[in-house]
Amino acid sequence: MKPILNNGKANLNINIEIIEPQKALYWIAFFAGFLIKLTYFNYSVGLNFGSILTSPNSRMFISTFFFLLLVAAIVFVLFNKKRYIALLVVDVLITILLVADILYFRYYRCPITLPVLAQISLVAPAGDSINVLLNPTDVILILEIPVLLRLLFLFRKSGVKSIPFPTRLVTGVLVAAISIGALRLFYKNSDIPMFNYDRNYVAKELGILYFHVHDVQAYVNENILTNKVLTKEDKQLIEEFYANKSKVPKTDNYHGIAQGKNLIMMQLESFQAFLLNREIDGREITPNLNKLLKESVFFENFHYQVGGGNTSDAEFLSNNSLYPAQQGAVYFRYPGNTYHSLPKLLKKQGYDTYVFHAYHPSFWNRANMYKAVGFDKFYSSGDFITPAEEIEGWGLGDKSFLLQSLEKIDKSKPFYSFMITLSSHYAYGSFEDNDEFDVGEYEGTTFGNYIKAAHYVDSAIGGFLEELKKQGLYDNTLLVFYGDHHAFPKDKSEDMQHFLGIDDSEFEWLKYQKVPLIIHYPGLKNGEVMDITGGQIDILPTVANLMGFEVPYAMGKDLLNSEEGYAILRGGSYITDSYIYISNLGEAFDKKTGRKLEEKEYEKDFERFEKELEVSDTILHKNAFKYKLNIN
Repeated sequence: MKPILNNGKANLNINIEIIEPQKALYWIAFFAGFLIKLTYFNYSVGLNFGSILTSPNSRMFISTFFFLLLVAAIVFVLFNKKRYIALLVVDVLITILLVADILYFRYYRCPITLPVLAQISLVAPAGDSINVLLNPTDVILILEIPVLLRLLFLFRKSGVKSIPFPTRLVTGVLVAAISIGALRLFYKNSDIPMFNYDRNYVAKELGILYFHVHDVQAYVNENILTNKVLTKEDKQLIEEFYANKSKVPKTDNYHGIAQGKNLIMMQLESFQAFLLNREIDGREITPNLNKLLKESVFFENFHYQVGGGNTSDAEFLSNNSLYPAQQGAVYFRYPGNTYHSLPKLLKKQGYDTYVFHAYHPSFWNRANMYKAVGFDKFYSSGDFITPAEEIEGWGLGDKSFLLQSLEKIDKSKPFYSFMITLSSHYAYGSFEDNDEFDVGEYEGTTFGNYIKAAHYVDSAIGGFLEELKKQGLYDNTLLVFYGDHHAFPKDKSEDMQHFLGIDDSEFEWLKYQKVPLIIHYPGLKNGEVMDITGGQIDILPTVANLMGFEVPYAMGKDLLNSEEGYAILRGGSYITDSYIYISNLGEAFDKKTGRKLEEKEYEKDFERFEKELEVSDTILHKNAFKYKLNIN
């Protein structure tokens, strides 16, 4: 074949470059290093497993290759003699993103998204958390960079030959066209609707780099290109959901039993349900909460439903009965929306509303969001006395925090106090030297430190309950305690699995991702255990029933009066009273036996629950509650 341009010199340069060992090795190191670490990401976080030759692993691997080919083509066109330096810069930048992905995924169980990256300085885990999240094998993420640097240094002697732009353009466009064609083919052969409701599915099928392109595209479409005005179709979608919801038959148990009474709701940091009624060598981990269970209603199948906002999402769910955002945190993305929240509903009835959290007010954009949902007063780190000896974990210990918070409440009129604990925040390193509770074989482990932290929080709650009794508030206040999210990333949960006697399967993991919901008020059946499946979105309607007011805009259900139990998780999985659907497997399993269900056994639920997430997303994105809706 005759050379196309420059009398054959351009083609000659390319051929020389290919046969020069150093240059060829550079390209091989770039592609091989990236393929290895991008594949490592998917496998190390548990998105993919099994042989790389099976589907969807092969699709992920091949699409990742073509994505890298596309990146290389762009670099080849844009940079001439500095193309190797440009490749190295691209390598370093993507590696930094990949490190952020792997840390974020291990804690939040999903890749990092553009909205989160925009606020990374406000939500990034602390140094001790990062150290715990890193694994020795993560060195794979940077292994090829020293090789590229060494080869780049050797190029200084031989030099990098120039290639005319027309030749680079023709070559780059051809390679890019092949790569884009292959990626589109893989995309079309994926379950495209799942892209909207399961972020992990995108990375599992097409690779983490494709995920980030999809994430940016979705963000631009949602926030720049999409009309945020509520359309007739949007309005109809929302109104039909609430109309159908109002037709669901229910009983009227305990309605208004706590009407006009105080409400204290406490969100417990990283507090999972398996802690309750458990012992280590005959010692109760949570003796105070165990005692409270005998005087309360306990929901034993209660699941957290948080997304990228984690703790802040739990707050949003419980106070608004809407699902968190599909990407990022509601607290950052929608603080200007109109909400029919618990604080606003109680303020209409003459209540004072307080929120307490002994951390920085800017964290999770709480200062702004609390105004949007209607809290009268927000007490944060600067509002508490914080002696050095009372610091536990991230700040003021919960023992002092709870008692100081109680002092700040005006008790001369009905109040709603929302308290968010902090001491048991991951990674629990501050409790390593705490000897108040002997964790036996788990001493010196992260799990052992967590047990110590949980025991400390339980002790703080015990002191708080005693103070309520002294002040005559215990029998005059509706008390609600619940956990916000998981205690451990899945790949750091070996000791937890050993403690519970479960295996490392996705089914067992999801089955045990429960947090406690404890509701106390005189007149409720003491010691009753409810087995209905629910989630944090159900707290508001359940509290509203007990306090005797209506919540027509709540998406959740009253757990004391519903016949059907379920919890939809933001990642696309869901749990019902009888089975668990695992989104990243695309399969459902019987809750008791683990039997894999046929699709026909759960497809109607899948469509209904997917529609529920769509309604919530529409409400958030279109600020639907700002408009007049026909909802009764």
